[in-house]
Amino acid sequence: MFRKTETKFYLSEEITRQNGQAVKPTQLRIPSDQDQKMARKQQQQQFLTPQELPSHTPGAMFGGVKEKRRCLCRLFRHKTQPELPLNRSIEVEKNIIKYANSEWATEKPMAMRMKKGYTEVSKQYECIRRIRGDNYCAMRSVLFQILTTCDINKCILTQFPTMDSAFKRLEVLRGEFGELVGNWSFGQNERLRESSNLKDCIKTFYQLIGDLKNETNPKRRDRVVAELNSNNVGYFEKDARLMEFVKFLMFSKAACLYEQLREGREIPNWFLFLTLRDNSSSLEDFFHFHLNLVGDSLGLEQIEMFLLGVALNVRIQAFRLKSVDEQDFVTHYPSKDDTSLPLDAPSVSLIAEDDRHYNVVYSLK
Repeated sequence: MFRKTETKFYLSEEITRQNGQAVKPTQLRIPSDQDQKMARKQQQQQFLTPQELPSHTPGAMFGGVKEKRRCLCRLFRHKTQPELPLNRSIEVEKNIIKYANSEWATEKPMAMRMKKGYTEVSKQYECIRRIRGDNYCAMRSVLFQILTTCDINKCILTQFPTMDSAFKRLEVLRGEFGELVGNWSFGQNERLRESSNLKDCIKTFYQLIGDLKNETNPKRRDRVVAELNSNNVGYFEKDARLMEFVKFLMFSKAACLYEQLREGREIPNWFLFLTLRDNSSSLEDFFHFHLNLVGDSLGLEQIEMFLLGVALNVRIQAFRLKSVDEQDFVTHYPSKDDTSLPLDAPSVSLIAEDDRHYNVVYSLK
């Protein structure tokens, strides 16, 4: 079940409430253009995080009940993040406690839970930066943390220390999976597809880390923010290229793991669960129904956060605020006892209010 607590709007596979009345999924009405205009007018300056409902059958998104559910979700979804200016992928730095008190100012149970979660996180970290709420947000959050808080030589560069090594891996993948690489969607970003290819995305990353080589914080952090926020008439080309580079790393790692699975070699437990999902039994299915849609109609699901961490050679620590009083308040992708990563792998920290959108937290020390 997917539950919108603050708005008293509920969605589930079996029943949905529309205008206060319980209706079957087949009775759902897709909001008209007029409905959406009225909703936008009522929302005014409020921002509704553009995260899609979780879908375990991505192929179903092209029509039917789940598409109707998505349309309704867009119209009524719960306010969780204020709107970022159109020219920013990374918001300005804020104190965590001040941010929590301004975003969750009421005394409602959900607001109190969120503020309690932020208070717990503030015991370790002082600052928060909001990340633009598109379907790249998980990848953008992790990459931002790697570039600003980690030794890159111990993360991404352990697999591909040079740009040439990444180019060679791309050619290997193109030789083995030419059709998949040829159908790379670039998040359905037409401007990016027309002006770039995967080599350009790889080149953008290595040029950036070359520029950052002699920078130290806070100048390093400011430089990364400036690079990710650079845009041309509202088009974040450098940001989009970097996100597609991260997808390339995930595709490369997934190809290795699927090969291990075919050969009967040992694979991580999380990857076994990933392959048991609908449309993930093969690399081709995983690419077409999951990875290639990231940045367009899908964000990363929780199980795919494991692949993201392993592909970037970093352990992702996520504070899940809605679970503040539960055992899984702090979740690691992958876990500390998982052999997918070495024990000394760098760690980055994210914060999530709804398991779909991620922001970054860090200390100034």
